Amino acid sequence: VDWINQTSTGDLRLPTITDDSFYAINENDHLIRFNITTGEWLWSSAIGNNVFDLLSINEFQDSNQVYVLSDGVLYITNTLTGVASSSLAGSTKPFQALRWVPNTSALTTSNTLVYGSSKGDLVWLNPKTGIVTSRYQIGNSVCSTPVLAEGIRNVNGRSRNLIIGTAADGAVIAIDRDSLLKEWGFKLTAAVTASVNYQTNPSILEGETLPRSSVFIAGQDQYLRAVDLHTGKTRWKVLTTSPLENSPAIYGDVLYQRIPSNGLACYETFPNDYAGKLKWTAEDVHGNVITTTSQGRLVCWADNTKQLQILDSHIGTVTASILLPTAKQVLASDTTNGALFILTEDGDIIRLALREK
Repeated sequence: VDWINQTSTGDLRLPTITDDSFYAINENDHLIRFNITTGEWLWSSAIGNNVFDLLSINEFQDSNQVYVLSDGVLYITNTLTGVASSSLAGSTKPFQALRWVPNTSALTTSNTLVYGSSKGDLVWLNPKTGIVTSRYQIGNSVCSTPVLAEGIRNVNGRSRNLIIGTAADGAVIAIDRDSLLKEWGFKLTAAVTASVNYQTNPSILEGETLPRSSVFIAGQDQYLRAVDLHTGKTRWKVLTTSPLENSPAIYGDVLYQRIPSNGLACYETFPNDYAGKLKWTAEDVHGNVITTTSQGRLVCWADNTKQLQILDSHIGTVTASILLPTAKQVLASDTTNGALFILTEDGDIIRLALREK
């Protein structure tokens, strides 16, 4: 245990980790900021009114403001003081009304928040001006947070940056981050409710001139897919036994996917096989991978069983298991060797540091 902070109000939600802060929302819709290293309470700011659903907490590195996105307005608070403020010239209101109603949390890119709307739009919002700089309709309702994916596009090292969005009607769309033009898209037979993930092969495959970059999609149609980042062409796909609810966790040449009816499955990330390549399945693992230990073991958290499990990454064997019956949420500060943060049912925040014997 690194630190424990016992808050005066329970029902903490929307935990968010940044470089130096841990944010959460309490039952009164107050935004609370803690020092991520020491656990020291820094400030609390009344932002919401228990009317709007709060969806995400976002910071920009070059700004002293933190933005809380809801399904009605965007709240604005000073990062240093916690005082609600307006970023709009000529406005005294500490929030901005949103014309396109958010349905997902927001992605931060450059000086823009990108979110999915309930009407099926990807929306680019400049929070400093309150202006929607772009909007692209991809389906009937966007149901997962947009993802910024990057990959090398030519031998000179130029990269392609695409914002990937998914919709409830099965649409998957890739928009160029700079030109805001559609690069590719297709439609599946069911929704993709988990955010996509992406990876670039650390090596160049035989017969190719560039390292391959792929987008990995876990769908409600029960398929786990890898599609080429640049074209949207399917590289491989696997039919699983259940609709997939979690995003794939990718670590170099291997990918981990929780399959609700089967446990945790490990696949090769870049197999030379259209049917994919399964390495192992751990039927006794009930959660998804959230980070690794310093020795490369997998750390998995299962919401339904309130169980933290440590796995051997090579064969999927459980090496340790911890029951956390009062934990409401568990998240990691990093996908590799990250510290663990536990939100309990009583409103406590606990930071754990992973240690090897």
